[in-house]
Amino acid sequence: MHHVIGGLKGVASIADDMLVYGCEDTYEQALIDHDKNMIALLNRCRERDLHLSKEKLQINRQSTTYMGHKLPK
Repeated sequence: MHHVIGGLKGVASIADDMLVYGCEDTYEQALIDHDKNMIALLNRCRERDLHLSKEKLQINRQSTTYMGHKLPK
């Protein structure tokens, strides 16, 4: 998985779980950054013919659980 997402900003991976995040000064800017990072990941997956699970997909969450840890907004 690290070979697939290598070089992508705002994308982390542990095993087959990926986390896309945005970082900026305001929530609105962070959301824009997140969306750019998500589009870059989806483009990379398309280039590498990597298929993602619709059942596991969660988009634009203000908080989530990732690898057993609650990640806040």
